[in-house]
Amino acid sequence: MKMQALKGFAVAAFIVMLGASSAKASSTMLRADIPFDFTVGSATLPAGTYTVTEATPGVLLIRNGNPGPDAAFVLANPVETTKAQDSARLIFHRYGNSYFLSEVWAADAFPGYSVVKSPEEISASKELTSANRPDPLPVVVIASLQ
Repeated sequence: MKMQALKGFAVAAFIVMLGASSAKASSTMLRADIPFDFTVGSATLPAGTYTVTEATPGVLLIRNGNPGPDAAFVLANPVETTKAQDSARLIFHRYGNSYFLSEVWAADAFPGYSVVKSPEEISASKELTSANRPDPLPVVVIASLQ
């Protein structure tokens, strides 16, 4: 009987800790007006006002501020820098007329993130390299903390 009560307590404690960590992770949000269609993960999203939230460690949620299905989860690796970030921003790689979310930075709110490249971006990068063109153009969109 004691063992069942102990197991029940352990499961309840785990659920509480999990809820607390996800509440903490999702509390930091960036808002940015992105003036172009872009790709993040396997989703292509239209221009608009987006929020970026850390859904869980290593996973970002990018969601359009307008009601609708325009949202994507994407894997991202934490990135640290020795230089203090003076503003929140999203960095995109541009290949021709295609934009891919590459980095997310929030001034001291949570670490910067490097977004895992999608198969589409890898393909665009290979085409650029095989055509002996310069590296992709970085495009910076200033964001605000919410």
